[in-house]
Amino acid sequence: MILRNVREDDLEKVAKLYKECYNIVMNLNSYNFWHLKDYGYSSLVCEVDGEVVGHNGLVDREYIYNGDPIKVALSIGGMVSPYYKKPGLFLKMLNHSINNYSGDCIIAFPNKNAEPFWCRILKYNTLEDNYFSITPESLNFDFKEEVNFNLQRTEKFIIRRTKNHPRYNYDEHTIGDFKMITKEYNGNIELVYINKISPEIVAGLKNIFNQGFKKINTINIYKDQLQSLGFVKGHHNLFVYKWYNEKYKDVSFECQMIDSDVF
Repeated sequence: MILRNVREDDLEKVAKLYKECYNIVMNLNSYNFWHLKDYGYSSLVCEVDGEVVGHNGLVDREYIYNGDPIKVALSIGGMVSPYYKKPGLFLKMLNHSINNYSGDCIIAFPNKNAEPFWCRILKYNTLEDNYFSITPESLNFDFKEEVNFNLQRTEKFIIRRTKNHPRYNYDEHTIGDFKMITKEYNGNIELVYINKISPEIVAGLKNIFNQGFKKINTINIYKDQLQSLGFVKGHHNLFVYKWYNEKYKDVSFECQMIDSDVF
């Protein structure tokens, strides 16, 4: 068994894994958008007897917490071929990625199959209530609450994350000092990012509904404020995170869709 960084000649095999494991058609542009760096590919594969049977990737992002720059990695594309029957490979790949990571925090949105590895074995912190939806009928026009986030995404992260995306177009909406970023997905709108929760969000959501959209989905940990605004809890993958910098070990990660919105 060999764990190594992805090479260009692996990409067809990795695409096959995406199709077998997630039924996702992974093309070269999308894969390079996430994993190709100046030095080559940051993702890894597991090779057994010359065959690629597993894959995992960590995607770096830049954040600011109370004025301090921090480095966070999103774990994505963790998968093992359904035809490889020996147990333990998924955990070995996760541990290899974690042990070779030098940043402050790792986050993930695991599916049901992967949840036990992150929660019970790796002891990651979990946030279950993170996905919400709102319709025009439930929007509270009298919403007055405000929350300033401790965790901010850098402009560098936001630009790299939303500009020249291989699949989606993102729209930025600004009202005063309030900013939100959205994309259209399956006929609805995904509220991918907001820089804070404030009364200005009502006008932003109203503008979207006035365009004829019937539903807006988002990810955020401030469920009380979202429910006051008119959002209702939905179903989504668990969010997990773990700080590897002890300085932040007691910080609750303020996740948003921009942190997870991958494919």
